[in-house]
Amino acid sequence: MSAVLSLNNLNLKLGSDTILSSISCEIPQGQISVIIGPSGAGKSSLLKSITKLLPSTGQIHYNNQLLEQMNIQDFRKEVIYVSQVPVVFPGTVAENINFGRSIWGLDDIDAEEQLKLVGLPPELKDRQAKDLSVGQQQRLHLARSLALDPKVLLLDEPASGLDAISKEVFEDLIKRLSRENDDLTIIMITHDLKQAERMAEFAILIDQGRLKLAKPADQFFKQVQNMSEAEMLEELINEEEEA
Repeated sequence: MSAVLSLNNLNLKLGSDTILSSISCEIPQGQISVIIGPSGAGKSSLLKSITKLLPSTGQIHYNNQLLEQMNIQDFRKEVIYVSQVPVVFPGTVAENINFGRSIWGLDDIDAEEQLKLVGLPPELKDRQAKDLSVGQQQRLHLARSLALDPKVLLLDEPASGLDAISKEVFEDLIKRLSRENDDLTIIMITHDLKQAERMAEFAILIDQGRLKLAKPADQFFKQVQNMSEAEMLEELINEEEEA
C-alpha cells in the first residue's frame, strides 16, 4: 500500500515547550488510520503540523511531493483538518455546506445530496446551522469538508462530544465513507482504545510528543501486548473507565 503522507523527523516547539519530537512514519493511502495516545500526547498538534497550522520543522511528503514545494492552499483543499469542536458559520445549513466552495470559486452543489451523504435529513438544508444539535453540527462540518472532494480527512477526536448512540452513528458514517471512496484517506485521533480497535486499519501510538509504534492495526494490537507500550494502552483503558 502506497503512502499518502510521509513524515520525516517532524518536530514542533512552542516557546520553550517541545510538543513533537522526531516523528517519522508513513500513512497508508485509502485507509482509516487512527492516532491514539493519552491526553497531552501531541495528537492534535501532529494533525495541525501536517497542514502547517502549527510551525513544525522536518519534511512532509504528500503523494511523494515535498510539501514545501506545493501551494499550501491547494494542499489544504485536498488535505482537510476537521476540528474537535464543529465549526458552523452564520446562515443556513445549505449555505454552510457550500461555504468552502464559494471561497474556492466553485459552483454550489446539491445540499440535500450532501446531507444524505452524512446521514442527515435533506429537509435540514433550510435550517439555521446554529440551531442544530452538536452531533448534527459535527456531521454538517464533515459535509462541508466533503463538498470540496478532499483526498485526506484529518479528524480531531470527531466523536468526543457525542453520546454513545451518536458516537456509534458517526463511527458507522466514517467507515462507510472510507468503504465507498477508495481514494479517500481518513486520519482520526482518539484516546478511546475501544474506538481505535473498532475503527483502525492502521494505528499510530504517540506519547509525550514521540512516536511509539505505527503498524497495520492487526499487527499493532498484537505487538503492544508484548511491549512496554502495553502500559500506555492500559492508561488509555483507565482513562475510558474514569470518563
